[in-house]
Order: sequence, then structure tokens, then C-alpha cells
Amino acid sequence: SLKMAPTRSIHSPTSYCDKCGVTFTTQHALLRHITSKHEESSNSAVYCNICQRVFKTKWSRATHNSRYHRN
Repeated sequence: SLKMAPTRSIHSPTSYCDKCGVTFTTQHALLRHITSKHEESSNSAVYCNICQRVFKTKWSRATHNSRYHRN
């Protein structure tokens, strides 16, 4: 079967992560990236109710659930 290439934004990146060089099209996406990838874990760990995997953000858990725990 054919696999589709990942979609990419047609917008030019406007925000840049100083820590790893990843670029984003919005400041919001950059801030979400920094929070989930570069900040130390706090007491606000988020758990998957199905497999108990731990995530730093609700966004990460939602992405995980949509990939691995679809009905």
C-alpha cells in the first residue's frame, strides 16, 4: 500500500527554539514545545488511564491516546 508523506505547513517558520533549533509557525507552538521537551518535569505529571504511561502535558497524552488507544 502507498504511504502518504507527512503534511507540512505552507507557512514560513517564524519561531525558533534556541535549545534545539526546531522551528515553528506560531509562538504558541514554540511555547508548547519548550514546555514539553525542555522544561524539567514537575509535580503535574499526566498519566494515560489505559497503559499508565507518564506525560508532561495533556497535549502529549492526547496525542498518545489518538495514536495508540483508538476505539
